[in-house]
Amino acid sequence: MPLAVPRLVRVAGRRPVGAAAGPPLDPPQLVIDQRLRPEQPEERLVDGEVSNRHRFIDAAKALYIKYCQFQKKLGNTDQSDKWRDLESELITIMGQTYTGDEQRYKGERLKSYKKRLNWFPEFDETIWFKEAIETDVNGLVDKSNGALNEFTLFRDKYYWNVDIDREKTNWYRFQEAVKEHERIGIQLLSEQFKVMGYDLAVV
Repeated sequence: MPLAVPRLVRVAGRRPVGAAAGPPLDPPQLVIDQRLRPEQPEERLVDGEVSNRHRFIDAAKALYIKYCQFQKKLGNTDQSDKWRDLESELITIMGQTYTGDEQRYKGERLKSYKKRLNWFPEFDETIWFKEAIETDVNGLVDKSNGALNEFTLFRDKYYWNVDIDREKTNWYRFQEAVKEHERIGIQLLSEQFKVMGYDLAVV
């Protein structure tokens, strides 16, 4: 993941998560990406670069502390004092930093994660789909991504597997969870998007 990219000017006077202190800036229609106008540096930017590593660590810390607080409420040991050790471990796993839009060192990061999570089963993003869905292949198996997907003339057809209760499958539950996540997200963000001139109900 890119670890340093130009920061956008704040939107509608509200600060993005983790932004340093500074005055409200442009309305949405005037949001500027400094990369588009390098000859005119945006002096109002709080920081010319933002580190994804810092954002990841901040988010991981917030989640870990909430988890520890939840465990404490259950009567279990509060291990929030172990955060520094976990932080160091995460930074080691993430490996070398880099800048730019191209994703680099992905293989090394995955190896680091797998080394520390050797008890975790190998990830297969298609397993839930295959368990729940029967595919009627029309010619060659369709590709879900890549250049070949654009040139598929005869599309495959998909049916729920008749031998299972579809509403109990992981694939069905995942689809429903995505819909619920979208619903909650729209509910939380609708007012902010209205300020920016967008109605999420019709977008």
